Amino acid sequence: MGFLEIARTGRSETEVKNSRFLGEACAVHSEEEALQRIAGLKKEHYDARHVCSAYVIRRDEGGVPIVRASDDGEPQGTAGRPILSVIEGSGLQNCLITVVRYFGGTLLGTGGLVRAYTQAAQEAVQAAGLSEMTRCAVLLLDMDYGLYNPVKYYIGEQNLRVEEESFAEKVSILLVVREEAEEKIRAELMELSAGRIGIEVCSYGDFAV
Repeated sequence: MGFLEIARTGRSETEVKNSRFLGEACAVHSEEEALQRIAGLKKEHYDARHVCSAYVIRRDEGGVPIVRASDDGEPQGTAGRPILSVIEGSGLQNCLITVVRYFGGTLLGTGGLVRAYTQAAQEAVQAAGLSEMTRCAVLLLDMDYGLYNPVKYYIGEQNLRVEEESFAEKVSILLVVREEAEEKIRAELMELSAGRIGIEVCSYGDFAV
């Protein structure tokens, strides 16, 4: 089953009663990566009052995702939880959203804080864009040079994703295919090559295809 992931790092800036809220949405693939980014932002924005955050990290084989949210000194439930709600409401996984707040001198109240952090997070996601991720197999194809053109033509017709090509004694292609289409692609490549192509599964993973 597919899911959504941040396509590229997106940023936003919102001002409410002289307080500045700097949002950032990015893809992360481990809790360590998320924590490193949060620590980096705290160092970069050392003079900010708060660096609030939330993240959801997908686990393989259907494991329960890692879910964390931090108010970083804001009143409980006014920052981390609203940011997390944006992640969950967008259907995102492997996602970290941070919002840096520079305090402007005016208290916003609980409702005002929730609205400001939600807006900053939503605008960061909008700026980032989303990619639909699908479980895929990475296949290593090995073939003689005479098969390269017909195989590349087939790959183009099927709109398949090529990760890498190498040319030595034989041609090697790393090909990403949807997991549910793997057997069909294998069979068609074997038929196309009259069984003269080598096909090996390198790995399985989530890709934007």
